[in-house]
Amino acid sequence: SIILKMNEHLLNRTVDKQLILFGDIAVDASKNLRICDQCLWPKSNDGKIYVPYIFDGVFNTADRAKISTALLELSMFTCLKFVYRTNQVAHMKFISASGCWSVVGRTGSKQQVSLERPSCVHHAVIQHEVMHVLGFEHEHSRSDRDNYIRIMKENIKDGRLENFVKMRTNNMKTPYDYLSVMHYGKTYFSKNDQPTMVAISDPSLKLGQTIGITEIDVLKLNRFYNCSKCNVQIYLCELQ
Repeated sequence: SIILKMNEHLLNRTVDKQLILFGDIAVDASKNLRICDQCLWPKSNDGKIYVPYIFDGVFNTADRAKISTALLELSMFTCLKFVYRTNQVAHMKFISASGCWSVVGRTGSKQQVSLERPSCVHHAVIQHEVMHVLGFEHEHSRSDRDNYIRIMKENIKDGRLENFVKMRTNNMKTPYDYLSVMHYGKTYFSKNDQPTMVAISDPSLKLGQTIGITEIDVLKLNRFYNCSKCNVQIYLCELQ
């Protein structure tokens, strides 16, 4: 995994005044981790959610194209629209600090999304970090995860169990998504190359992937932001 490879040395350490927890979630080192209840990006009168962003100067044309493509896919099937910042106070700034990480939810001011180049400038990694910015926790940390996956504590590295804590999440009556772009892989933080997570229904099921957002990720975005237009496949539209 790109995120694990890039971040393992950062966990529980401070980078650019951000404490890195749970694999890739940044928290202001001077504050406690907050429950993200009121940190959605606001909806405009036209029904769209505008999320402004800028690039740090270190990103070249190819990097910017990859990031823009990842953002475009997030907006194609939702009411989200990523726009280049003019003078908006609340915005994302893509930087190339050490590792791949971001905060969860809208902070109301400039918030950094670290994509250490070149490794973190990867389609699925970009979407994973931006999904955090949009308010999403990891899929394997959702409140009902014990109904779907089993945490194999005996295989987890010492001091890394905290990366598997459950969060208080609003799951919006969506199916558990074993392949969500927000789901870590089966051997994340393993001390012996054995699984640290397995699906209860079928331990051989793959967990996580490095391609990009899934249809269920899209469904969650649309429900989370109350997008009225359904642009995903028919059976998911019916779920809405």
